[in-house]
Amino acid sequence: MPSMVYATLPHADNGVAMQQQQSRNHIKPDDRRYRLGVKVNFIFMLMLIFICELLFVKPRFLREQSTLSLKQNMVNSNPTQRWTTPIATVTHNQATTPNSPYAIANVSTTPLFYHISPGSTGSRSLYHAACHAGFPSIHHKSFCIASSRGIATVAREVVVGVRAHYELLRLYSLAGECCKLWNKGGLEEPIHDDDDAVEEKALLSPLCFTPLDEWADQVRHHLRTVMQSGLVGLFDTPYPYLAPQVLDLAKQWRTSTILAMTERDPTSWAKSRIKHGLLLCREEYSYKRLGSSEFDVLGCITRAYQWNNLTISTNHESKPPNVATLHFWDVFRYRSHHEEIDSEFQIGLEHQMEHHQTIYLPLARYTPNFFGVTHNKSTTDKQNTAQHHHINEKDVSRDIRHHVLSAKKSSSRHDYNVSLKCRGRVNWDMKHDAFIELYHLPKTCDFMEGTEMIPLMSFGFH
Repeated sequence: MPSMVYATLPHADNGVAMQQQQSRNHIKPDDRRYRLGVKVNFIFMLMLIFICELLFVKPRFLREQSTLSLKQNMVNSNPTQRWTTPIATVTHNQATTPNSPYAIANVSTTPLFYHISPGSTGSRSLYHAACHAGFPSIHHKSFCIASSRGIATVAREVVVGVRAHYELLRLYSLAGECCKLWNKGGLEEPIHDDDDAVEEKALLSPLCFTPLDEWADQVRHHLRTVMQSGLVGLFDTPYPYLAPQVLDLAKQWRTSTILAMTERDPTSWAKSRIKHGLLLCREEYSYKRLGSSEFDVLGCITRAYQWNNLTISTNHESKPPNVATLHFWDVFRYRSHHEEIDSEFQIGLEHQMEHHQTIYLPLARYTPNFFGVTHNKSTTDKQNTAQHHHINEKDVSRDIRHHVLSAKKSSSRHDYNVSLKCRGRVNWDMKHDAFIELYHLPKTCDFMEGTEMIPLMSFGFH
């Protein structure tokens, strides 16, 4: 058998493997760079998304509040009722409160224009007239303090007063909301059947169970700050219902007070007022038990303690065991505008309104006749006794300006030469105990170029 000679030849597979290895060796550096680039780009995109979340995407709570506030304020098809989306949302415990060192210690030389008549007496017309005349004013949830948004150009003493007003209005609203919840069956059950129910219940309970004497002390504190401030116009809730305290503090802290009243027939007023949701002093604690009343809120509390032979504690940190605690629903009640009209209740409102006008109308210096009241009024402002009820806002603005500037020193009258045409509003969200600041869309707010817009309810103080 012939011998076989074996030659060692490269295997075909080996050749392919060698070519692949050479190919890999050839592109390896670029491949690594590509993979590294992909990783870097991926990490960069993640970081960019995270930064955008932090900088531009609001937290869930703020988004919900913006949507809620916008829906609430856009629901009315009337364009005059539309507001901006929230400029600022600040929880109560983070807001700059008008306590020391911001509180003003000296007597204010700013005249006070105080409309002592309750809601449904033309207070909004007076408020807009005062704003047009250039006087920093508040009307329930609304304010006018500048011709542009924010407080960058507003005097410190005015800012202090407006913030104190919203602290005061928060307390007043708290009483009404808690009485409303109590009417629905107490505060032991969650208010909503959703995931936030437990959280809401936990927050509402401590707020609604605030002892009434402590609440009254807070009301007095913030009211005093308002009276010491640079605010000129006080209109609508809660000031007509704190009339004795406002007038007493005005004597202490204001050099001049112009008391204004728009007289209205008590019967027609009660028919109009009953269409609103009302926080009322219970009839048994109202003045001479004339009927459930919006008036004299703090007097209502005093009478409740006296009637029940209770002592109002002056030391809230360590109450003696014999000092009882009253809560909102023990003294007040909330009446919804949806409730059936009760003739007896309406007559009670009429009696309380008649009593209010009997006391304060003789003291009023300005009594514009909005409602065509024809009988002779006892007033120190004889100029207004002949006014017809078709008086317009321009006339009222001129009259308010005359009264206020007459009470100012001539050297400081130029402080009110600019119309305060920018209207703001602050809502209080009870669920989160937060202030929500908005601005009125139809009103024209100037744009202050080069000036930072500082919200009224901001964390700091300008």
